[in-house]
Amino acid sequence: MRFSLITMTVALLIGSSFAVAFACSECLQGGVVDVSAHIGYFAQLDHSVVAIDLRNGTTVWTSPNAGVPLALSEGGLLVTSDDTLWKTGQFTVAILDVKTGQLRVRSKPINIGLSPVTSDERPPTLTAYFEKEVLVVQWETDSRYRGGAAPPTQRANIPPKKLVHSVVFNPTTGEPTETTSEPAQSTTPGVLLPASVSYRRRGEWVRGPWLSGKTMANIESSTGENEKKIELRIWDKGALKSRAMIELTRNEGDVAPYVTADGNFVILPSTSQSNNEWRIFSVEKASEIAHVQLASHPLDLCVVDSRLLYLSSVPSNPKSATVVLRSVDLRSGQQQWERTLGQRQAGNVPKLPQ
Repeated sequence: MRFSLITMTVALLIGSSFAVAFACSECLQGGVVDVSAHIGYFAQLDHSVVAIDLRNGTTVWTSPNAGVPLALSEGGLLVTSDDTLWKTGQFTVAILDVKTGQLRVRSKPINIGLSPVTSDERPPTLTAYFEKEVLVVQWETDSRYRGGAAPPTQRANIPPKKLVHSVVFNPTTGEPTETTSEPAQSTTPGVLLPASVSYRRRGEWVRGPWLSGKTMANIESSTGENEKKIELRIWDKGALKSRAMIELTRNEGDVAPYVTADGNFVILPSTSQSNNEWRIFSVEKASEIAHVQLASHPLDLCVVDSRLLYLSSVPSNPKSATVVLRSVDLRSGQQQWERTLGQRQAGNVPKLPQ
């Protein structure tokens, strides 16, 4: 059996001494934002990191000493090595000065403990958290069979075993001090939801409920007379009591809902025929909060204060596309600014799973 990396998720939980200083949120693929300072930190396609003033799109600094932003600590931006290193089965963690982008410290390469990731596997989603003045990095693996031939029947019938691996780092020296591996625990209560609809989150197709603060949400389908409705269901997490059911669209078609990385918003095009106008729903408020016009189909979206940030891929030629970060004002629905993050090989957003 060959182990494969399914996802590498680092959740930032700012310690109590940092809770007031930072209002940090995961934003888009490879980005975090400091809400109070109105600064976003994003990975560029040349493996550098750029700090952007979210109010006007101007560059605060650019650092080549990084890869993917993970989270914010006191005066520091945590970043991880890009896919050049993790494809070899390793990764590093570094801390940059949030004001200048200068490298403070970088850890030695850490062995993930798996076979190198193949080129057809997408990079994992990365994040991190502080706990009692140490940095904890986690990633999840499973024992899914990856061999070329069909597995024996008895092996094929065994569900994959998921493990969460943790490495504790000294944030001053970047040296690992402890490693653990434990069975993965479900992040959502066991609720039977047979009508769940697929949605995109963190660049992947997902199906089933997610948590947002003290609430749990899910996107579901229901069939009425000659039509199928797609709805957003919201519960109070503690009592699992249904709080709201919001109709998203009456025709499922190929309309693909997006859920932001923080789980706080659901975003989808108004109709399957036009992707120019998009509707934004707040999970916390259990209501639709805005309509916006987008210049192109998004790769990923997030909401920060009164603005929508989204990534889009604009074809440059048949073989490459330009990745652009855009900001749209939720009150006016108008674009505020845009920023090019680099070039990548052209490709299409995966189709909605059937």
